[in-house]
Amino acid sequence: MRLRPIGRNPPANSSQVKSFWLGWGSVCVAGAGAYYFAKREINADRQAKLEAHRQKRYDNRAMEYGIPNSSAGAAKPDYAGSPSAESNNDPAPGGQDLGIESKPKREKEDISPYESKVGYRSRKGERFS
Repeated sequence: MRLRPIGRNPPANSSQVKSFWLGWGSVCVAGAGAYYFAKREINADRQAKLEAHRQKRYDNRAMEYGIPNSSAGAAKPDYAGSPSAESNNDPAPGGQDLGIESKPKREKEDISPYESKVGYRSRKGERFS
């Protein structure tokens, strides 16, 4: 009695071998194509989300700091390098009295129970001897 190997029978002719490799080759090509197109779509989605996130952050900063929208109105002229033109745009020009008075000194009753009634004074003299 002759023993046969366990498992799949060897192909009877070469046409079965060709069709086997043709089948696996087509599966690999289809998988590679699916991977390529899926990766393109995922990258496009990521890029769109990133652009939307950047635009949202820019809009939030524009609202917070009062930066005008680039789409609204004409751009302001740039006066960089012209000190006389730049001085007109200072939000708080230095060296001028704006009429703001300092706060009046607090009364003793106005002090919190957790604050000291007497200000801190450093000790005078030699402390290391």
